Amino acid sequence: MPYRLALDIGANSIGWAALTLSPDGHPIGLADAGVRVYPDGRNPKDGSSNAAARRAPRAMRRNRDRYLQRRGNLLNALTRFGLMPADPDARTQIAALDPFALRAAALERPLLPTELGRAIFHLNQHRGFQSNRKTDRGDNESGLIKDAAANTAAELARTGHLTLGSWLAARHRRHAGVRVRLAGRGKLAA
Repeated sequence: MPYRLALDIGANSIGWAALTLSPDGHPIGLADAGVRVYPDGRNPKDGSSNAAARRAPRAMRRNRDRYLQRRGNLLNALTRFGLMPADPDARTQIAALDPFALRAAALERPLLPTELGRAIFHLNQHRGFQSNRKTDRGDNESGLIKDAAANTAAELARTGHLTLGSWLAARHRRHAGVRVRLAGRGKLAA
C-alpha cells in the first residue's frame, strides 16, 4: 500500500505522520503518527546552555596549558642564551633569588646574566593581558583597573621610585602586598 511521510522539524522535536494513499495518490487515512522530543540543551532553571558548564573548565585548562608552554619555551630560551643555568640544582638556587630585589638592583648596577634571567622569568610569570577589543575602543572607558593604574602611577611619583619594579621591591621588603587583588581579602589594601 502506498503511503506518504510528513515531517515537522522543530528546534527541539521532530513530528511525523504516515498517511495511506489511494491508488491515484490522494490521502485516505492516517497509518501512524508521533513525535520525538529532544532535550533543549539548556538548563531549565536559568536558561543557560548546558555546554557552558564544560566550556569554562576547558578554557581554564587551555589557558593553563598555554601558560606552561610559554614558561617552558622561555626557560629553554633563557638557558640557550646563558641567562639561566641548564643544571636543575643551579636553577633552583637562582629561583631562590628575590626577583623584586633584582629588579630594583638593576637600576643601580648591571645584573649578572643569571640574575637578569631570573628577573625576566619572573616578569613572564606575572605578565598581564589586555584584549584587543578594549584597546580598539580608544581611551574613553574607566574602571577599577584604569583607576588602580592611575593610583599606582601617582604613588610612584609621590615616593620617588623610577620603576614599578623598584616600588614593588620596596613593598616586598616591608612584607606588603605585591599582587593585584580585585576581589576577596586584600582588595582594598594599598
